[in-house]
Amino acid sequence: MKFLSRCAARSKKECLNLIIHKCLTTNNQLHPLYFLSGFFYTCRCQQAVKDERVLQMLSTNRLSFAVPRAEVAWKHLCMISKKIQLFLFCLVMATGFSFKGKSISVVTNPTETLRANTFTEVYENLDLASLGLSKKAYEFALEGYDRLKSGGQIIQDHILSVVDFSLPSNQKRLFVIDLLKGELLFHTFVSHGKNSGKLIAKQFSNKASSFQSSIGFYTTGEPYLGKHGLSLRLIGKEKGINDKALQRGIVIHGADYAEEDVAIRQGYLGRSLGCPAVPQSVHRELISTIQNGTCFFIYAPMPGYSKQSKLI
Repeated sequence: MKFLSRCAARSKKECLNLIIHKCLTTNNQLHPLYFLSGFFYTCRCQQAVKDERVLQMLSTNRLSFAVPRAEVAWKHLCMISKKIQLFLFCLVMATGFSFKGKSISVVTNPTETLRANTFTEVYENLDLASLGLSKKAYEFALEGYDRLKSGGQIIQDHILSVVDFSLPSNQKRLFVIDLLKGELLFHTFVSHGKNSGKLIAKQFSNKASSFQSSIGFYTTGEPYLGKHGLSLRLIGKEKGINDKALQRGIVIHGADYAEEDVAIRQGYLGRSLGCPAVPQSVHRELISTIQNGTCFFIYAPMPGYSKQSKLI
């Protein structure tokens, strides 16, 4: 009972930290005494154990617990005296109450769990490999998406756009995916910069007037009407790789030279001055879908990129 009295004698913050420390030093097993001590203590403080910081630490260290019927009794325990709490604890231990039964998963963000369990399966479920999307491109896209989302830089976190420049321009290489619904919203053509290559983009630059594409992660800005009509600004998120995108005027816009019939007629798409131009036939709907804070990733199989990028 020393641990219980130690909890009662400490401040709320100290108690919670002590519980966490004890939990993390017991071979990743949440001992009943530690959990009940924290459970009773926080009830006395009229604060549920479901403190977000505590749950984050418990979840991160893969700790779980089982409390049958606890949710029903939770509010009532806040009114129970310390003596009755101690009595209940002794009764539970004496009757062989098991903490190894069905566990209640501790999660602080349902979207994170969904991403871990589902987002990685989207590639297979949509059979994106058969459409040409590189598995490496998709894996990189998810890694960067996670980091941008964790940093609060993505507003619409259900949309992920991937341009796979390992494919030639006469193939559809822009993939816009709804991660939550597991749907492929767009699969269309996209051009690269005229100095990046002819059929396949092989050279990339972050410099003004290079007329080359820039790989890496972007977030989408607001749409606007410019010289190419409705366009969408791209904000480069990787220093030295694409962070000059706004200064260079790198945007998503519609272009006649990005239509499929051009690729069929000459064997490759027309090229831009560095912008990922898309067919006029889809650009309005596409821009409307990915505007205002979605993740946009341009991939190319460049050996140095993974070493230079801080997002993968």
